[in-house]
Amino acid sequence: MWGRKQRRELALPGREPEELPLALREWRQALDVSRVTDHTVREAEYYLRNYRRMMPTGRHEASFRMMAMLTEQVSPPPPLSVAPLDAVATVLRAVRDR
Repeated sequence: MWGRKQRRELALPGREPEELPLALREWRQALDVSRVTDHTVREAEYYLRNYRRMMPTGRHEASFRMMAMLTEQVSPPPPLSVAPLDAVATVLRAVRDR
């Protein structure tokens, strides 16, 4: 129908989507999440679940807070070119995969 975008196929588990930015792919391969706490995982899940319903100011504040938490707990820290939403989702995926 007009007005609707064509539906993208979801990536299969274990396969990288081709549209991931190069910086995000490289970071994900080198990511060490052994220091990520359960509290951070819960905060990240809450952030991802409620991101779209947050007011813009709250969204920016939550994004900065999550990036600060991730920078302290993951190695190497997220690249500056990666959006907070992508960084949080990538860390959660890595935590679940370990």
